[in-house]
Amino acid sequence: MQLTNEGREYQHTVTAVLKQLAGATMDIQNVVFTPQLVIGCDESFASQWLSSRINLLTAMLPEVALRLIASDDYRESLGAEVQVAILHGDGSWPGFRAFRLFDEEVFPVCSPDYNHAPATGDWVPWLLRAQLIDLADSHWNWMNWRMWLAGNAIDEPLGNRKLQINSYPLVIEAACDGHGVALGWRYLVDDLLAQGRLVRPVSASLKTESGYYLLCRENQPPDKNLQIFCDWLLRQFEYADPPR
Repeated sequence: MQLTNEGREYQHTVTAVLKQLAGATMDIQNVVFTPQLVIGCDESFASQWLSSRINLLTAMLPEVALRLIASDDYRESLGAEVQVAILHGDGSWPGFRAFRLFDEEVFPVCSPDYNHAPATGDWVPWLLRAQLIDLADSHWNWMNWRMWLAGNAIDEPLGNRKLQINSYPLVIEAACDGHGVALGWRYLVDDLLAQGRLVRPVSASLKTESGYYLLCRENQPPDKNLQIFCDWLLRQFEYADPPR
């Protein structure tokens, strides 16, 4: 007796599946319990601030498995498994204690290679003619260019808004690549400014009542690793009274 071609194909498939099952069984048998810290935040904070500091977290919490849930959808970034979150808003999240990390301050940014020399004089005409990169995301309650200009008492038609992107990290990447002028949020673009990938072509900015907050669940059981993370994060923004 010998296998048909169909039988040999079936044998190969079954053998591969059995090997995967055996490997998964060994993984479960050899698993060692590792404490976990689940952090939720929006995609902008994750990519523009937190991702470059993951090495600091792993050094500070070497025995902890870090899990980062980055989403602009609150159903994910504040999901049941999330232990602590960093989000943009007004400080009102039912079921959470909110600690304001930093105020919202917004200003134009662009690549140093983008033609921003005319902005050293009367910057308003230059900005109205510049390629403005817009954030077009239904999840966000951030300001757009029209709101920013109105807040700076500029009520004139915008000449060039032909580039819209539904992801703030990609908006900033487009600005870094020289495709136009974007709105930059303080702290989120500070590293790029320090690296010289972005510049502030004008000194004008706009502050709002919103900001970024550290969110801790109410009545959450004490957790040493969670407390270490909260203390560290608040120190980064010179918060004087860490939550307990």
